[in-house]
Amino acid sequence: MAKWLNGFHSVEETLKSGVTQATLYIAVKGSRTDRLIRLAQKKGIPFRSVNRQKLQALTGDRDARDCALQLFKEASVEEVKRDTSTTLEEFLDKMESQERPTATVLLLDGVTDPHNLGAILRSADQFKVDCVIIPQRGSAKNSATVMKTSAGAARYVKTFIVPNLSRSIELLKEYCFWVYGADMGGTPLHKEKMAARSALIMGSEGKGMRELTTRNCDSILSIPTDGNIDSLNVSVACGVILYHIHAGRLN
Repeated sequence: MAKWLNGFHSVEETLKSGVTQATLYIAVKGSRTDRLIRLAQKKGIPFRSVNRQKLQALTGDRDARDCALQLFKEASVEEVKRDTSTTLEEFLDKMESQERPTATVLLLDGVTDPHNLGAILRSADQFKVDCVIIPQRGSAKNSATVMKTSAGAARYVKTFIVPNLSRSIELLKEYCFWVYGADMGGTPLHKEKMAARSALIMGSEGKGMRELTTRNCDSILSIPTDGNIDSLNVSVACGVILYHIHAGRLN
C-alpha cells in the first residue's frame, strides 16, 4: 500500500534520502517546489502537477497545500541512516569499538502524541543525539504526522523500538551511560554537569515518567521557569535539556 507524505521539508528530506519508488505531486509553483522537482528528476522519480483540491483528495489531508510525495517503497535503514545496527546492543558495541567516550541517547517513556514525537526528533537531529529509544507499547511511532512535524528529521535520527525500556536502561548503564530523568522536582538543569555519556529519559505528556523508570535513573533534572503555568510541553522541555547537553560539549 502506498504511503503519503506532505509538507515541503518532509518531502525534501525524503527525496534526498535513498527513496526511488515514489511519485511527486506539485500543487503550487515556485522556487521551493522547483527544487523538489529537480531532486525528483535526479532520482528518476516522476512528478505530476495538480491543483490544491486534487492534492487534498489524493492524500486525504486538508492540510496538504503545496506538495506531496506518494511512496511505494520506503528507503531502507541502511540507505537513509547509513548504520546497519539492528539492535541497541549492536549499536552500543559499535560505539565501543570506535572508542567514543562521548554520546547522547534519548529514551521516551510513553510519549503518545505524534506531533510531540516529531518535534522531539527534530531537536534530537539538531543537537546530535546518537539514538532514540521508544517502547514498543504505549508510545507514538513513526508516521506521516511525525515525519511532517519533524521537518524530515525523523529520517536521520537512529531510532530503536524496544520491548522493555527498563532493560534498555540497564544496558546503557553497562556501557557507562549516566541516566537522567526529567521531572519538576529534580536538580535545576543549570546546576548539573552532564556526563560524557548521557542518557536522557522524557516521560509522557500527562503523567511523566513511570515509577519504575524513575527508580532506574541516576539523577533527576528539572528546568527552572518563571511563567504563569506550571510546566513545559514535553517536546519543548526535551529540546531545552538536549541543548544543555549539546552546549556543554561545545566548550
